[in-house]
Formats: sequence, structure tokens, C-alpha cells
Amino acid sequence: MELAEFSKNGENILLVLDSCVCIDIVNIFSEKENSKVDKTRIYNLIEYAQKHNINQFSLYSLVESCYDRKTKNILPGKFFDFKNKIDFAFQVPIAKLKKNNYNFESLNFKAPEIKNQLLNLLMDERVNIFYAGLLKICEIAQRGLKTDCAEKNILEFIEWMENELDVILGYEYMLALQIFGGNTKFRSMLKIGSSAKEKILKAAWATAWDLFHAKVSCHRDQLTQIVNQKVYPIFVTKDSNLFELISPQVDSYFRYEHTRLSLIDGNIPQCYSKSFMDILNKKFIELNLKRIHKNTNRTIESERIKLIIKRLEDSLN
Repeated sequence: MELAEFSKNGENILLVLDSCVCIDIVNIFSEKENSKVDKTRIYNLIEYAQKHNINQFSLYSLVESCYDRKTKNILPGKFFDFKNKIDFAFQVPIAKLKKNNYNFESLNFKAPEIKNQLLNLLMDERVNIFYAGLLKICEIAQRGLKTDCAEKNILEFIEWMENELDVILGYEYMLALQIFGGNTKFRSMLKIGSSAKEKILKAAWATAWDLFHAKVSCHRDQLTQIVNQKVYPIFVTKDSNLFELISPQVDSYFRYEHTRLSLIDGNIPQCYSKSFMDILNKKFIELNLKRIHKNTNRTIESERIKLIIKRLEDSLN
């Protein structure tokens, strides 16, 4: 079924752009012929959106790209420069965009002031919670990632979420499961193994935002309020690890290899036994249900989360 057909159900498709996609679009304007971005994929995305009259949403990605962690301020000039270029890319006819037949500078876009109301919307405290969870994964990983430590490590992470963070994180749990289980490609999302602490912190912060973007794309009601229309959000990213982490996957599949057929577990690293995963899944589900019934109106304690982050940052080598 074509994506555009969702509009028949009263829901308009909304492309929620990841920051890496936004930066590629901006770089098309910045470098034009010399741009090293994959223009074909960007052009295909824009062309499809224009053909089917599909809107894009880049607000949170722009905040990530234009947020100064040292000053804790959004850089308004950069923010609106990026936003105007992305909006323009989806508005200018695709044929002109492909031929560089446009003059973006002549449009004289103005960068209005970012009001406090907008800041409150953008600076969502949930990003700090995700960041704290990722820092905890890094802290546990620095103590050792041997296969025989995998089950102990994931249990420690769950207990930490339950007893200290006081929030149960889903995607972060899945990432921890992969990292502790020996799936090395996911370690790059947190720069685990790097000797430079700042690289680890930067990667954890960027991944926290990536996961935030992915989660935002699932909240139709929230996005409907922001864009003032009923939407069916689609998350757009070129990060293959992020996509694999958040996308639905089969639990197992058959693989044919020349003369034999074998059953392969699709999601879970092989070092975890089936009995352990059964116990872990039951524990995780019960924990979530318990917290849903207990804390329906729970608010985020931002200062407490910041203290947890400070302790975790200081603990990393």
C-alpha cells in the first residue's frame, strides 16, 4: 500500500526527519555541486513528498543540531538557517533543486527570536533520561564485556532503572541487551572501547537524541497537537544501527545454507540462554505493568536526573 493512501483514513503522513537526514539536506545548499551527501536518496525523498503532498517535521532534529551543551542555549541563527533550507528544499520544484536552478540567498529569510514557549517545547527533559540510561550502559561496559558477564550486566542495568533512575527505558534496554551480549556493531552507537571520554559522552548524547526522535515519531497525539493536524508519522533516518534497533524484527527465521536448513534467532545475541531470556522478558513485562499501575501521573524530577548524569559522567574513564 502506498504511504499516501493513509490520508484516506483522515491521517496525513508526516515525515519525521532524523538529524542526519536534515544535515544532508542542509549540505546540499551549502556545497551544491561539491556536496558529498547521497543526493539521489535525498532527492527521491523530496520528490516523493512533493508528488504526494506529504509534509515533513524537523523541529527536534534541528534542536539537536543547534543546541550548545556548554551554554545550554539554542543557537537561533543556525537553527533558523537550517530550518529555512530544509523547508525550502521541500517547497522548490524538484527539477530545479536537482539542477541547482534556484537562488536560496535571494529569498532573504529572517530568523525570528526563539520565544520561551518554544524553548519549553523543545528542551524536553526526556532526552536527559535517555542520556542517563546510555551513560549507565557505558559505565557497566567499561567494567568488562566478556560473554560470561552478559547476564549479570543486563540484570544490573534493569535493577538500576528500577531502583535509581525510576524510569524503565525500552529502546535503551534493547541496546544494552545487544551490547552486553557481544553484538559489536551496536557498540559504535556509544563509542564503547574509545579511550577518549569526550567521544563517549558526545556519542551518548547524540544517540539519546536519536532515540528521542524515534520515540516522538510514535506519538501521534503529541505530533498532532504540534502541527495542528491529524498525522500518521513516519521516522526517516539513514542510520542502519538505529533503524535495526527500533524497527520490528522477527524473533527467529529459517536460513538455508547449501545442504542444510537451520533455525536462527533474529534479535537476541546467542550468549543469552532461552531460559534466561524467558525469565528476563517476564521480569521486564511485570516491572512495566507494575509501574504503569503505580505511577500513572508521575512527573520527571529533572534536578535528580541531572545529578545522576553528573555522577555517571564523572565515573567514566
